[in-house]
Amino acid sequence: MEYSPFTNPTEDVMVYTYMGERSMGGKMNHNKKPDAKNGRYYEDMMISYRDSNNAWTEPKPLKSINTKSNDACVGMSTNGDHLYTYNIKGNDNGDIYESVYLNDTTWSKPTPLKGYINSEYWEGSIAVSIDGQTAYFSSQRVGGFGGSDIYSAKLQKDGSWGEITNLGPEIN
Repeated sequence: MEYSPFTNPTEDVMVYTYMGERSMGGKMNHNKKPDAKNGRYYEDMMISYRDSNNAWTEPKPLKSINTKSNDACVGMSTNGDHLYTYNIKGNDNGDIYESVYLNDTTWSKPTPLKGYINSEYWEGSIAVSIDGQTAYFSSQRVGGFGGSDIYSAKLQKDGSWGEITNLGPEIN
């Protein structure tokens, strides 16, 4: 399975989510232990580049990001230098992480978004405004109008996300 593609502004780099035989760790059980018979593949992130003939290169795993858990691409900044990823760590229900572009083949290790976007509930998708000042994200936190609602958050001076607002019943 291949899904959730994102490209940089010049459309010569594409990052997407992949789940299949090339997934890191192969088939694994719910404890993230190898299990070729009853296990399942976990999500990984792949990267491909547009070559001089305008064709996409063979996708490669983003080794600096992928783990033996689910690592899904859920967003990219408009300038293409930040990837937003989804991962479940420990006992959380899934949070949004951020990875920064370092060079042609390397992204920083993802870190949880600072501030109030992530909660004890599931957060699984994000889009950041062109000016980088507002994030729109999905969450299953208490107090919403449906199972998963869309919220917004404002970037604070310290780089954290605050001012969480549910987009209301017209959207949710």
